[in-house]
Amino acid sequence: MSELTSMTSMTSMTSMTSMALYGSPAGLGAVAGFSGDPLLTDALIRGRARSLPPNDAVPWVRKSGSGFADTELPAPRPEHMERWQPEVRAHVALQALHRSLHFGADTNPTGILTAALSYLEVPDAALKGGALTVSWQPVVTLARPVRSVFDKQLVKVVDHARHDGRRHRAPEVLSQILPQVPFWSSLVPLSPWGNRRSFEFLGVALHFAMQVCHRFKHVLGVPRPNELSAHVQPILQTPGWSAFPSGHATEAFMAARLLRAMLGQAVDSGMHVALQRQAKSIADNRVYAGLHYPIDSVAGQVLGESLAEYVLSRCSKASAKWTPRTFSGNAKDLEFLDFNPLRDSMDKPNAWLALGTAVSGAAPDPVMAHMWTKACEEWTSVGFTPEA
Repeated sequence: MSELTSMTSMTSMTSMTSMALYGSPAGLGAVAGFSGDPLLTDALIRGRARSLPPNDAVPWVRKSGSGFADTELPAPRPEHMERWQPEVRAHVALQALHRSLHFGADTNPTGILTAALSYLEVPDAALKGGALTVSWQPVVTLARPVRSVFDKQLVKVVDHARHDGRRHRAPEVLSQILPQVPFWSSLVPLSPWGNRRSFEFLGVALHFAMQVCHRFKHVLGVPRPNELSAHVQPILQTPGWSAFPSGHATEAFMAARLLRAMLGQAVDSGMHVALQRQAKSIADNRVYAGLHYPIDSVAGQVLGESLAEYVLSRCSKASAKWTPRTFSGNAKDLEFLDFNPLRDSMDKPNAWLALGTAVSGAAPDPVMAHMWTKACEEWTSVGFTPEA
């Protein structure tokens, strides 16, 4: 090892130790995770023989029945999630959310392209050779409007470009390119210190929402506003995927619904109104930026709230239900449809929204239930009563 490498390593170790002792967010874990450093590696090799008992005797005794004692291996259970790294928990949870989902698309008899997400429950008994009975339940369906709808909606997008609304909203537009966490934290007491597991749960749910949203985007394939008119001139680089439905709206309304559930706030509460307004603002900003049509936000709200209910159903037996929603591309008033989530409730049918019978057939997943419980404990400890 060169003298420079050695000095650099020692300086780094000293810095890391100081961070741990003086209370950095990483804490002592930062020092424990300082693996790969050549000086530390050499020190561990040299110190091994001096730290072990004679004759390599095992220095500990495990409790019988723990799954780690001699001749034992742990039984599979959700609590193992506590021992994994956060990104691994996310991988496991995402697989749980996608399990039993089916995506399909087709053109209906009126010529409207329609894409749908459905839940197909396969009993565990069938996987063990028992009778195969499948319960099919719709989750959310989006029917793509015809071209004339987007042409009329394009007029609203160009109007934003011609007026000074873009300049007024530009700071928000730029700040919301990345996850919109500060905007939610400004409404609810959400912090990375007090709500570590809530952030983790929201991250998994939003990642799931984006995977589903891009499946819809891919099939429905709606051109961006600037692909239809040079008058739009977006203030951001246009994303390399289609417009309908809006991903930002999907994420925003999913986050609003999940936060309302975490805080146990009623649908007629002031917090619900504030969360809806925040989600609307996030979605609107993408229209002002020239990246979306207003109708993309409407479809995004339908998708986001439906997926949020589905996620909640996989977390708790008491909440194991959702309302299937269908965004209709046949509605005559779509050309002039303005985005107003406070006026157009997702729980009341109208010309462009159809509601199915509430579904209660989904089985809560142990992994998701565990993550939800850990997130809810953070809110219970500060006086909130999350949804059961």
